[in-house]
Amino acid sequence: AIAYDYATEITSRKAKGKARAMRGFLSNLIDKKRDDFGVVGFISEETIRSRAKRKNTGPNHPGTRSPLEEAEKALLVIIIQMGKIRQPLTCEEGITLMNDLIKNTPSQDAVKEFQMVRRLCAIEENYGKVGTHWWALFLKRHRDRIATKRGEKFACIRADWTKKS
Repeated sequence: AIAYDYATEITSRKAKGKARAMRGFLSNLIDKKRDDFGVVGFISEETIRSRAKRKNTGPNHPGTRSPLEEAEKALLVIIIQMGKIRQPLTCEEGITLMNDLIKNTPSQDAVKEFQMVRRLCAIEENYGKVGTHWWALFLKRHRDRIATKRGEKFACIRADWTKKS
């Protein structure tokens, strides 16, 4: 949407005989769109300029939705709560927890069908289970809510673990 609006402004300015957009137009447009759509991340002005120059103003396809979208919400709540009590999950624990959450549910059937259609598993018994690739993408999808970092030492008194600093 930003690249399209920017390209439209540049085109209309050129039609009027003016070579450039007004000073600060792009940064104001980015701020406005960020507020409209609730975007938290950084949006580069240079990226918008290059997209407008290449006439690549349409939005990118976001990809196929995860068949585990609902189960991921439950897992996200669990992970956040575990982090609050200073018991973070490892990669293997997260994968095992998700596989246990979806076991014998329609979500597992959806994952199995998703994997079979795309031929994502080499071993047939792994159909319907998630793996390390799913975990990496899960962390990427939810990077705004989950922080990954190295372990740290905590207070010896358990009562202090959940207190806010």
